[in-house]
Amino acid sequence: DIFANALDRFNKKIWRTPRSSKPPRYSIGILHDPSEEFPPSDRQALGKFLEVAKRMNIYAELITEEDATRLMEFDALFIRSTTALNHYTFHLSEQAALNGIVVIDDPESIIRCCNKVYLFELFQKAHIPAPATMLLFRSRQNTFESVSEVLGEPFILKIPDGSFSVGMHKVSNSEEM
Repeated sequence: DIFANALDRFNKKIWRTPRSSKPPRYSIGILHDPSEEFPPSDRQALGKFLEVAKRMNIYAELITEEDATRLMEFDALFIRSTTALNHYTFHLSEQAALNGIVVIDDPESIIRCCNKVYLFELFQKAHIPAPATMLLFRSRQNTFESVSEVLGEPFILKIPDGSFSVGMHKVSNSEEM
């Protein structure tokens, strides 16, 4: 009898917190690339996003490019992978926006922020201080001397839509130019 009573008390204990009876308010897909070398959010940050979402009664799930077909399951898309034009991040952002899904980074922001020429012109228009910048075009003869006269030397050549140092070259002399 003593054993049976003890077993009965043991089995009546709740060993894990019961699930919330009310459904989450929203669902959000957090797009990331686990193999990205320099991601905008590391594993620890992604974990924090999931924790905070849970506390706010928001269903959050880490998704990858392979989950693109599930995009319509979510109320929002939060892109935590490096975005670029003509890249799956941009295409998913466009698809989400076209279907009324809240998306960060939205397609317009990706277009603007990936375009260094646009940012340069925006900074000039708004009188925002920025490092000396010069737009170079293939149609013009740009010599090391003419560019270093404006920028100083050495200077950095960047492609207009690169990120994380992709398409950047330090130029110290005419041969490197």
